[in-house]
Amino acid sequence: MYRVRVEAQFCAAHKIIGHQDKCSKLHGHNWNVEVIVSNDKLNKSGMIIDFDELKEWTKKVIEPLDHQNLNELKPFSNSSPTAEAIAQYLYLELQKLLSQVKLEEVKVWETPTCWASYSRQDFYGGE
Repeated sequence: MYRVRVEAQFCAAHKIIGHQDKCSKLHGHNWNVEVIVSNDKLNKSGMIIDFDELKEWTKKVIEPLDHQNLNELKPFSNSSPTAEAIAQYLYLELQKLLSQVKLEEVKVWETPTCWASYSRQDFYGGE
């Protein structure tokens, strides 16, 4: 199995509804996004996907979040825009765009030491 990983960044504010800590107040982060795709086969160029192509797809799904108050965006109208919810949103949006590779995981770093991810269930041995 071949795997490829890219990173991208965006800046956005959010607050966690119902949280009893400082995160219940509007605050911002410089979010880092990590995308991992895989495939059993290489294309005619000897890659599973060009890094630049994967970066462009990632940028496309991140762009609507950049410099926004995430709580005001439709994808998060029914739930708080936690790192987990953002990872799931980005995963589902990327999955719509990537047909020639398997999207394995999207990881969202809220700080350099804190992250959440969303992945296919079978990526870690599940269904």
